[in-house]
Amino acid sequence: MIAYQADVRDYDVLKSGLDSAVRELGRLDIVAANAGIFQFGEPVEEVALNDWTGYPSPGTYNSIEPGTEPQASILARR
Repeated sequence: MIAYQADVRDYDVLKSGLDSAVRELGRLDIVAANAGIFQFGEPVEEVALNDWTGYPSPGTYNSIEPGTEPQASILARR
């Protein structure tokens, strides 16, 4: 298992981390799109809208999409 800390809104960083993990481990079995946001001390109504909405939709896509090719290659070998 390899874990990376990254901003899920940054597709290129996620793809780079995933590619690095596949090179190191040889294959990809699972991707866990498990991101969230929490900030101490800032009232929720003062958090910029993009800081919330940037995580669930684009963040989930950015976390999962880079893994589709490596996982498809495993299925193709079966």
